[in-house]
Amino acid sequence: MRRIFLIIQSRQLQGLFLPIAMVLLWELSLRLSWLPASLIAPPSSVMSAFVALIKNGDLWLHTLVSVRRLAVGFSLGCVSGIIMGLAIGLSKQLERFFMPTFLLLAPIPIIAWIPLFIIVFGIDGARFAIVAFGSFFILLFGSVEGIRSTDDDLVDMARMYGKSQSELMKCVLFPSATPNIFQSLRTAMAMSWILLIMAEIIASSSGLGWLLWDSRNFGRSDDMIVAMITIGLLGKLADSFIVFLSKRALWWRKTFVGQ
Repeated sequence: MRRIFLIIQSRQLQGLFLPIAMVLLWELSLRLSWLPASLIAPPSSVMSAFVALIKNGDLWLHTLVSVRRLAVGFSLGCVSGIIMGLAIGLSKQLERFFMPTFLLLAPIPIIAWIPLFIIVFGIDGARFAIVAFGSFFILLFGSVEGIRSTDDDLVDMARMYGKSQSELMKCVLFPSATPNIFQSLRTAMAMSWILLIMAEIIASSSGLGWLLWDSRNFGRSDDMIVAMITIGLLGKLADSFIVFLSKRALWWRKTFVGQ
């Protein structure tokens, strides 16, 4: 009993507690008929479907297609959003010129842009554009907020020591904005997965979103849940990578990490 308690206390295993509890509740709900067994596959069937989709290559194919779309769209949106956000944060004139338009466009639901993106970019290009568009605004506003939240005393001190505009950005403003940018990257990554799956459901014949929707339409609930789990795992992996990069980049920043 003591050995089991020590295993549960292990920090590496504590994160598995909730997923295991959810799987047990899932299985129990089907056995007690709380959920319709004819519509929702049990965990054992999902595991079998997971293995089958890996063996026949379908899961790898759809995963690679989705990851490629996400990587391209996310990169385009984030790079352009960061550059524009830093520029606007630095310049009041650019803020007056661009921000009213961005603030008008940002609240429009992304689903409303899909028909226009399909017309302009085509069906394949629209999937990249949707992800890029959503990521752009998150990084834009995050970068502007990061620059504008810089301690004004630090800026005055840099100017007092004769620092140029580029040195001010490199040594003061950008380091101050970096925590906001990394937090925005995490938010944009989560949003990008949502937008990508939505785009693949609406207009696609491949990708994890298509696999999820096709499985739902043809009653393959086991494959549908496999697609959902795969999306969750990839999203967690991407978020962990951003966290890893942020810790390396922000090694100088000491913050409260909990007790």
